[in-house]
Formats: sequence, structure tokens, C-alpha cells
Amino acid sequence: MVLQDELRNLIAEQQGMRMYVLSLVTAIFLPLSFLTGVLGMNVAGLPGTQEPKAFFYLATAMLIPIPPQDARFRTTGVLQFKARQ
Repeated sequence: MVLQDELRNLIAEQQGMRMYVLSLVTAIFLPLSFLTGVLGMNVAGLPGTQEPKAFFYLATAMLIPIPPQDARFRTTGVLQFKARQ
């Protein structure tokens, strides 16, 4: 019984470390892929692309939902940061 608990703890620790590495890789590459997607958009023929501030409007429209979404995540408990021991 004790051996099983130790083995479960070891597996959980290894899994946690792998998830940590995966989250670091995601934190690096996800914004980069988003940025390349935004900058690589084919906007020829879309209305409003002749406007000089069109990219600013697009970027603002993509950033507007972030604060309400963050607030909702924090109030519902999705984002709960716990101090590491």
C-alpha cells in the first residue's frame, strides 16, 4: 500500500513537471503563432482596408474582450493562483 502511494506520487510529480514544460513552450509559441496569424492575414478586398488606421481598429477589437474575460475567470475561480510551497 505504501509502495503504491509512493509510485503514484512519483508519477504525479513527473506528470506535473511535464505539464510545466508544456505550459512554458505554449507560453512562448502561442503568442508568436497568433502574431504571425494576424500579420499574415490576407486582407485584400475586405471593406475598410484602405483606411490608414484599419490595423489599429482590428487590434483594438481583438483586445477589447480581454479585461471582461479576465474578470469573469477570476470571479468564477478559473484563474486561481496558489503560492508554491
